[in-house]
Amino acid sequence: MTLGWRHCALAALLGVITTLGFPPYDCYPLSLLGVMGLAALWHDARPKQAALLGLIFGWGHYLSGMYWVFISTYGFGGAPLWMGLLLTFLLATYTGLHLALAGWLATRWRMRSAAAWALLQLPAAWLLAELLRDWHPIWSLPWLSMGYAFTDTPLASLAPLLGVHGMSWVAVVLSAALYLLWRGTRAARMAALGVTVSYTHLRAHETRHDL
Repeated sequence: MTLGWRHCALAALLGVITTLGFPPYDCYPLSLLGVMGLAALWHDARPKQAALLGLIFGWGHYLSGMYWVFISTYGFGGAPLWMGLLLTFLLATYTGLHLALAGWLATRWRMRSAAAWALLQLPAAWLLAELLRDWHPIWSLPWLSMGYAFTDTPLASLAPLLGVHGMSWVAVVLSAALYLLWRGTRAARMAALGVTVSYTHLRAHETRHDL
């Protein structure tokens, strides 16, 4: 595809929308919607384009989610304005690079099947990039990992089994399923429907067990 400013602006907006799923907003369906939109942008992008879109998405997501870094350094720490802005931007860029990596991995060796790409390759790329960011021995920075948006949602029941990164993976799978239901072929939509029905069945089973 031809990457234009509208794609970049949309990626940034989707990043901001994704932040609204995290505390204190806690509107987790918006996080699913944001990642679904990013999947749509990545689907038609070449690897370098997907990496750039991932970084821009990360700027929107992390700048809107890490605003408190600026408040801490400038408002309470007494740092100069330029230093507070620069530090916040650098942190957002560093954390956003893992989404650039996820986009590159998701499109570099693209699976031919749209369903396999969306439900397997994309979530795996996201998970790998998030693990590399959060488990780095020196530069670990686990802020705003996707799973944290779902700690008070139906996905929370998976936390003891999968941890926050496993919840991130499940959230991206569900977002990808929504994307396929929106724009996928008939076969891809059937696969996505199977994912959503399986999750709904699991939730219903857990609800009956709790009662």
